[in-house]
Amino acid sequence: MRGQFSLIMVFSILATLASCAPTMSTANYDTDCSADDDCIVVPQGDVCDCRQPKGAINKKDQDAYYEVYERLRGDCVVIAYDCGMDSSITAVCSSGQCTVIGM
Repeated sequence: MRGQFSLIMVFSILATLASCAPTMSTANYDTDCSADDDCIVVPQGDVCDCRQPKGAINKKDQDAYYEVYERLRGDCVVIAYDCGMDSSITAVCSSGQCTVIGM
């Protein structure tokens, strides 16, 4: 009985930690642009999950964005390592704002 209780506690703690995954947003980064080449696709949302939505920022903020992204991924309990970008998703400049197409 005691072993079952411990196992239940472990799963409970892991579930709680997983539900508090760190997140990223493009809201705090420059999304202004004048041409498609100004924009890059970035992951946003739950940084521990490869199925996260994509966003777009001005490429001049790329280093700052990924510095925070990588630091937050260090807090993940479970992490998916192969989170490559889907090549069908592209960042474009639309009405002076970086946005994604192809999602």
